[in-house]
Amino acid sequence: MAKLFLHIGFAKTGTTSIQNDMVKNFDALLEQGILYPSDPRAPFMHKVQHLPLVAAIPNHTVHNLPPEKKATLDRAYNSLHSHLSKYSFNTLVLSSEFFGSPQLGVKELQWIKDQFKDFEICVIAYIRRQDQHFLSGYQENIKNGRQEPLDMGAYVTSPVLKFGARLEPWREVFGDEKVIVRPFSPKNWPDGELFLDFLEVIGGSADGLALSKPRNEGLDYRVVDIFRRLNAKKPSQGISAFRAWWKPSYFPSTLAKQKMQLSYETVEEMRDYFLPDNERALRSTDISAGDFFPAVNKDQQELIAPSSPDQDLLLHIISKLADEKRNRKPRKIAKKVSQNGLLWKILKRGK
Repeated sequence: MAKLFLHIGFAKTGTTSIQNDMVKNFDALLEQGILYPSDPRAPFMHKVQHLPLVAAIPNHTVHNLPPEKKATLDRAYNSLHSHLSKYSFNTLVLSSEFFGSPQLGVKELQWIKDQFKDFEICVIAYIRRQDQHFLSGYQENIKNGRQEPLDMGAYVTSPVLKFGARLEPWREVFGDEKVIVRPFSPKNWPDGELFLDFLEVIGGSADGLALSKPRNEGLDYRVVDIFRRLNAKKPSQGISAFRAWWKPSYFPSTLAKQKMQLSYETVEEMRDYFLPDNERALRSTDISAGDFFPAVNKDQQELIAPSSPDQDLLLHIISKLADEKRNRKPRKIAKKVSQNGLLWKILKRGK
């Protein structure tokens, strides 16, 4: 019986990077007997992931699909099985962080299981310590236009961060021994590489495979604050493009990058709050809740937002935009800023 590894995320754990590497190494993996279906035109595929397979679950709605994919959801599973018949393999891998949605319960998961009766199914879930997950989610929301400052207590009401509870229906349907839980932590990965860890789980070899550079790496906390201040002023299309055109190379090499972090006191509160649920999440592993979410240095200070935007940083970013010779729009923005200080005024007044 062929084995199916169903990679369910969770979100903020490098899922897109894994998917990109699976697609990038399609031929080399198939030589090992590992198939990652990756035809972007197929009804079961959206970009590099299998999101339509989640959207096709009865009475479950997913809003992240283009109209042309929504129109073919009734063929998602049939097209997948037809696609599989073209290949010889012993291991199938399907991946979408939307499989890990808290809205999916036992009934929906049993339906998924029934679609793959000819496979031995194993579920893979990566979990990330809650303080990092919390800040990463906030930063993603800022990139998408959020304008409110971080609510430090919002983690208490977030079901997304309770991994033990989220894993429970999967364990009920597929069995404890079939749900593989891995920490999103480089210290637990071979050579500190996430994809190598994933390959180890699915029984693959890295020989002859190419690894992609990490995607969606965290921004400096001051840059996050600049974006939020822009969002708060409901900027014009041109100012919105300022966020869209951001590149890591725009950050000055002379300035030490500092990712967002919570204070020692807040981290300790979160560790205590999530301890029972983390023990529940990790019960089928050899990793303790204390190792998964360790204590931080008592001197750790909060890095969420400066009291006012960093003017030198802002001017450096504007100059980088102005240097973009292949795109006239950033230069126009920079020219407008240099003439009347519009962007600086927006940032200065942003709350």
